[in-house]
Amino acid sequence: MRTRLLGICAAFLFVVGAATAQQPDQDPIGQSFFAPELVIQHQEAIGLSAEQKSTSRRKSGRRS
Repeated sequence: MRTRLLGICAAFLFVVGAATAQQPDQDPIGQSFFAPELVIQHQEAIGLSAEQKSTSRRKSGRRS
């Protein structure tokens, strides 16, 4: 009985894992961050310091 229940749970987890597998074109880490260009665009609204501005510009490739 216990083995059967464990097998059913394992099969369920396998099916759920396969159904929600990450697609190759998805970037879950990239979706968690704001683009540097967006940060620069809203720098006054979010109160960026001069150091934060220069770091964001450097990472985005902009020099202004």
